[in-house]
Amino acid sequence: MTNIEGRFEMNTGRHLGVPPGKYTVHICDPVEADGRKTSSDPEYLYVIDRYSSAKSDYIYDADRDRIDFEMKLDTKEDIPPAAPTPTGIDASR
Repeated sequence: MTNIEGRFEMNTGRHLGVPPGKYTVHICDPVEADGRKTSSDPEYLYVIDRYSSAKSDYIYDADRDRIDFEMKLDTKEDIPPAAPTPTGIDASR
């Protein structure tokens, strides 16, 4: 869980932090998990979907015992727009 500033502490069971190793990072919507109405912000929903347990490919490699780390997530703004489709071309030929 993060606080209002987006800060968090990682823990493994009773151990504060995580031991060295590789971890797949998953992000879930804590509001939805509590059964409340989630945000409708498209960027928020994109991040929740993109880093869900079913889709996340974000690997964190802990080089030492750590209690926190910084993440830079991609958002819809980071994805280049699709190339425009030329008009007047018949693709069926």
